[in-house]
Amino acid sequence: MRPGHAVLESAAELVGQIAGGGWALSRALAEVSLLDIYRALGDPRLFAIGLAEDAPSCLVEEAVNAAVADTLAAAEALVIARFGEVTLADIARDFDARFAAVMGEG
Repeated sequence: MRPGHAVLESAAELVGQIAGGGWALSRALAEVSLLDIYRALGDPRLFAIGLAEDAPSCLVEEAVNAAVADTLAAAEALVIARFGEVTLADIARDFDARFAAVMGEG
């Protein structure tokens, strides 16, 4: 299987084409988590920061790199876990409340 093919299969589980063109969710908002979307996008890199050198010759840099790598791995695990707890329905409710507040309805 080609690498991009897995992403397309994951996305196909979340959306489907509708008559007349376009796309729509194939599951209810409460059934789609941010983790589902993250996975459908191919598990993209979460953080743009990282190590300057993978194999430094300086022992201090090695120690710092180990601490940074461990910290980033722990942070990524927390973010991914949280993605699994947040659904599109949660986001829609939050949006509706914010919109109502802005429009003076709340």
